[in-house]
Amino acid sequence: MLVSLAPGVICLLPGIEFNAWLSVIPLANIVLLARDVFDNRVVPVWALATLLSTVLYAAVALGAAARIFGTDAVLYGGDGSWSDLFSRPETKRRQATLAQAMFGLAVLFPSFLIMGGIATRMSENLSMNSRLGVNVVVTIVLFAGIPLSMVWFWGVSLRSGLSIKGAPVIVFASAGLLGLSLWPMAYELFLLQSPDRLDDLVKNLFETYKTQLDAVPLPWKLIALAIVPAVCEELFFRGYLQTAFRAEVSGPLAVGLSSILFGLFHVVVRDALFIERFAPSCFLGLILGTICLYSGSILPGIVLHCLHNGFLLTLSTYSEHLQSLGIGDYEAEHLPNAILIASACIALIAFGMIVLRGSKIAPVTEPERSPV
Repeated sequence: MLVSLAPGVICLLPGIEFNAWLSVIPLANIVLLARDVFDNRVVPVWALATLLSTVLYAAVALGAAARIFGTDAVLYGGDGSWSDLFSRPETKRRQATLAQAMFGLAVLFPSFLIMGGIATRMSENLSMNSRLGVNVVVTIVLFAGIPLSMVWFWGVSLRSGLSIKGAPVIVFASAGLLGLSLWPMAYELFLLQSPDRLDDLVKNLFETYKTQLDAVPLPWKLIALAIVPAVCEELFFRGYLQTAFRAEVSGPLAVGLSSILFGLFHVVVRDALFIERFAPSCFLGLILGTICLYSGSILPGIVLHCLHNGFLLTLSTYSEHLQSLGIGDYEAEHLPNAILIASACIALIAFGMIVLRGSKIAPVTEPERSPV
C-alpha cells in the first residue's frame, strides 16, 4: 500500500500533463483526472481511457479477492454470499490463513496512518507524558487489538495462531544478547544512506522532540517507547502475519515478507516518510523473524525487541556521558571499529546458539497448509 501511494502523488510534480500512458497508471490516472476536472481542462479521450482502465483494474482485483477467499459466489452469485467471507469456523484453526492475514494488514495500515499521528496533532494541548500515553493506547489498539480480535473472530488458536509458546532458557538468553548487540549494525546501516543528508533530516525531525523527551522520566519512556511497542509489534508481525504466511509459503520467505512489511511500517514517522529507516528496521525484522521461525515462539523476539529499544533509549538519555564514543548525539558519525567488531562477534555467537538450539525445537520444514 505504501508503494501504491507513489503514483498518486505524481500530479503534485510541476509540469505533469495528462497523456496516454498516465491515463492507464492505477491511482495516478484518477488523481490526474480529478485535477483536470477541477481545472476545467479535461481531455475526453484520456478521461475515457482512465475510466475504462480503472473499471478493468477493479474487475481484476475483485477476481483476485474471490480466488483468495475461495468462493465463486462473490463473482457469480451462487448459494454463498458476502457474509460467507466473514463467517466464523465451527472448529479451531492452528493459524490464520493468508487471506485472513492480508485482511488484518488491510485493516491495520489505514488505521495506522489515521491514528498514528493523533499524539502529534494534539501536541499543543498535551504534555509529552500525555502524548506518550496516547501513543501507548494507539499502539495497543492497533498492533495488539487487531491480531487478537482477528484470531478470536476467525476461530484461531491463540497459542499457535500467534506463536505464544515457551522456549528454552538458552534461547531467551541469546535473544537478550542480541538485543544488546545488534544496535551498532543497525546504526551503521542507517548511516550508509547519505550521512550528510541524514544529519540534517534527523535534526529537523527530532531535535525539538528530543528536548521534550529528555524531561520525561526514563521508566515511563521505557514503557511507552520500548516495552509496549516491542510486545505489540511482535504480536502482529511475527505472531499473526508470519505465522499465517507459514501456512502458505516456506519459512525463509515468510520471514522475508514479514520483515519487509515491518520495515515499511517504520518508514512512517510523524506524518512523514522517513525512507532511511527501512533498511535498519528490515534488518531487525529479519533477525526477529528468524528467531521466531527456529524457536516457534514470539517470546524470545519480544525480549530482544524490548532490550534493543530500551538500550537505545537509555543511551540517548545519557548521551552527554557517552559522546566520547560517538553515541547518543545527532552527528552522523560512524562508530569505532572496536565497538562494531565486538558487537558483531557477540551477535553472531548468540544468533548461532538460537539457530542450533532452535532447530531441535521447531525445525524449518515445508509450509503447514491450513485446512480448507
